[in-house]
Amino acid sequence: MNLTSNVNLLAVLIATFASMAIGMMWYSNALFGKAFLNAVGASTSKAKKDLQKQDMGKTYGLMLLSFAFMAFVLANILPYLGANNAIEGALAGFWLCAGFVVTTSASGVLFEKRKLELYLISNGYYLVCGAVMGAIIAIIT
Repeated sequence: MNLTSNVNLLAVLIATFASMAIGMMWYSNALFGKAFLNAVGASTSKAKKDLQKQDMGKTYGLMLLSFAFMAFVLANILPYLGANNAIEGALAGFWLCAGFVVTTSASGVLFEKRKLELYLISNGYYLVCGAVMGAIIAIIT
């Protein structure tokens, strides 16, 4: 089984950048930015300054690679699921994220005592990204 032979790299690229664009909107003040900052404890000016000191180029670069890998994996899985249109691709992407991302990240709330609000914001983002990526890949492939 050759995993890369049927992957449309353009679809992977578009899906990757779509997820980054969704993230810009999702974590903006217009949507969940303020709630996210509160959930990670960055509501104080010191915590916000600490976040701003991070090497955001590296952070965004690693996130881009993460989503590129996710899109690549989806592009390999969707044909096996028979996802041939936007709806089927979106449903497959959503359910794969629900089954693997949402469930495994629950340990952060259960064992690491992270805030439920952070879990909901982050996993909502991943579910939307999974659905959008799946739709894009199914349409283009």
